[in-house]
Amino acid sequence: MSNENTKFINSLFLKNLIEQHYGQKEVKIKTYSVEPPSEYGSALTRASINRVFVKYSAQNVKEDVITFVTKVKPTKGELSEEFRVSGDFAKEIQIYQTVLPEFNKALKKIGEKIDFTPNIVSIFSSPTDGIIFEEVTNRGYHIQFDKTGLNYEQSVLSLQKLACFHASSAVLMEKGSDDLEMFAKGTFHNDFKNKMEYFNEAYRMVVDNANGLGIDGAIQQKLREFSFKVVPKVIDDYTSAIKGFRVLNHGDFYTRNIFFKYKGNELMDVLFVDFQNAVIGTPLIDLFYFLQTSVATNVLASSRDELIYFYHDALSTMLQSLGYKGQFPSLNELQVEMLKRSTMEFYFSLTLAPYLRIPQPRVITAVQPSLYKEEYLQQLKNHGKTVLSMSKDFIQGQLKRFDALGTLDYTGDESRIRGIKNRFAAARI
Repeated sequence: MSNENTKFINSLFLKNLIEQHYGQKEVKIKTYSVEPPSEYGSALTRASINRVFVKYSAQNVKEDVITFVTKVKPTKGELSEEFRVSGDFAKEIQIYQTVLPEFNKALKKIGEKIDFTPNIVSIFSSPTDGIIFEEVTNRGYHIQFDKTGLNYEQSVLSLQKLACFHASSAVLMEKGSDDLEMFAKGTFHNDFKNKMEYFNEAYRMVVDNANGLGIDGAIQQKLREFSFKVVPKVIDDYTSAIKGFRVLNHGDFYTRNIFFKYKGNELMDVLFVDFQNAVIGTPLIDLFYFLQTSVATNVLASSRDELIYFYHDALSTMLQSLGYKGQFPSLNELQVEMLKRSTMEFYFSLTLAPYLRIPQPRVITAVQPSLYKEEYLQQLKNHGKTVLSMSKDFIQGQLKRFDALGTLDYTGDESRIRGIKNRFAAARI
């Protein structure tokens, strides 16, 4: 059934599409339907995503059926205007139309072919901006809706392909490409400081419900003290680089944006979708986001260092293969940077992970501040306490880890660190 955003999908539109992009002639549309997607997208998407079934005949085809998925920028209402102002949908168009083809060119030169996303059938701009994808489930790709999170094998392969994506972007940036200019700002940026209501409330909700969540009293006190400085620190972490090394991050890299393909019991491949929050910055953005929101907690506890090793190994191998000439972090430097920037991961663990880990989303997380709406904050206020209680064990475990790392002592250590720096500076005079 068509809706306000898909009224343009009619027999004429489908006839032209099949003739232009499926190589058929004299197409006649017999029947078609527009339905919610089988797996593409989720309750968290801001764009209109639909699955289209078409039965048709053609010059050399008596009858055939095709299915594809459309992702369309809303045509009316408040969200339509927000997309127009923010340019977030344009980011996704740019990824598929320009960035990925550049990646493919570079990979082809070294004899590699890596599919990062489902195949694109068409990109159009009238009557609204939209993308038509293959129905990737027809090729055996599926989202893993396991409530426990991704297993070790799924996590490793996801991070290895992410590393190849990051490496390809670093090579493109080294060439000085203009194709990446629109990806300069992501979730946490000084320009979005006045749109942090969701994150402020999500953090406050943890503090206010700390007793019910079984959070240690000493940690509770640190959380309260940290609340006054945590957002500026997260912005600093998010906009940083590792010794100048930056990549194009997916920006919303978690379970529901990753498709997995199995052959029997063997995991063969993964594909990524939804690049509306793509951003240039430290690779820790995607690493922290994925580790906190997607990896099964038992895997995270037992194999975190191994996962980081596999990511770094794939990153360094691909950078070298692509002829990257710049500096990139060693495994040790990456690990040190993860400690240094652990406030960002800590913040993800409290304000995003509980809401993205549950099987049935109840709260739309404001990972795109440019599309922030008051109703999302109200959802958080209505359902946040329930979701946090469902994630009680995860929150406790992560807070203990961050406390042991010293992440929660940032505010208390600031003056001490500043004093040490001043002493060193004085010694040089």
